[in-house]
Amino acid sequence: MTEMIEEIVSSRNYAGFWWRALAMVVDKLILLVPSLILGFGTGILVALFMHGEDLSQIKLVAKFVAGLLGVALEWLYFAIMEASTLQASLGKKVCGLRVTDMDGNRLSFARASGRFFGKYVSALTCLAGFIMAGTTQRKQALHDIMASTLVLKLL
Repeated sequence: MTEMIEEIVSSRNYAGFWWRALAMVVDKLILLVPSLILGFGTGILVALFMHGEDLSQIKLVAKFVAGLLGVALEWLYFAIMEASTLQASLGKKVCGLRVTDMDGNRLSFARASGRFFGKYVSALTCLAGFIMAGTTQRKQALHDIMASTLVLKLL
């Protein structure tokens, strides 16, 4: 299997912007149901713990806690999946993509985590960090450059 990855890396079969965007849409759809359950459950628990408080305060705390839990859910989903033997989130797998280091090797959980949090930097550039995946030589987004990773399109 690693020979195939080495061949893909050497043949420069990098995944472009649109394949990556499609994979992200699939991943967001997959995460939609767990996110809704997490948000709803968080709202109920916060309301129970803050019983008797002002409703606007309950909503504020619930949104904050749900937001933190949502980031944790996405981080664990992407980092675990991309560091796994699949080397891809489910959306990337469906699109025939794989995330590797610069030599075509599987990512560590730490590198996959860094790549995930680097996406926030890509977003803070008015999304230019993501658009870079369509313009750079290796089709790397800003977070890929920061984490020294590649996204490959399997043949």
